[in-house]
Amino acid sequence: TRVGAYAIIFDEENRVATVKTKKGNFLIGGKIEDLESHESCIKRESIEETGFNIDVKEIVCKSNTYSYVDSSNIYFNPISYFYIAIMTEKVKEPIEIDNELEWIDIKEIGSKMYLEHQIWAINQGIAKKLELRMN
Repeated sequence: TRVGAYAIIFDEENRVATVKTKKGNFLIGGKIEDLESHESCIKRESIEETGFNIDVKEIVCKSNTYSYVDSSNIYFNPISYFYIAIMTEKVKEPIEIDNELEWIDIKEIGSKMYLEHQIWAINQGIAKKLELRMN
């Protein structure tokens, strides 16, 4: 079991911020370390993965699923919390050099995202975004 926190960041062109890796695309975020808060985790991971500061706004959803890891031939249980966030300014070069910030059109998330539960979370974020516009 691994508990993590992730950012769902949209831009004006209906794209979502992702981290592109050799495996595929992932939302910005990752494993919560020690007694770290969800917000602190997302901010730390954003700096490590993209070099950008972000403002974490509100929770969108939580998922609890099982994912298969082919390289280890095991299943793992990611419990993930997803938050709407806003990317602010770049403060340094990313630490994780095999990661690249990639903005994906929301119509392409199904073909580019590596984890199914992150696709689901992005769709929940889209619904939340539309709900906020209507209010």
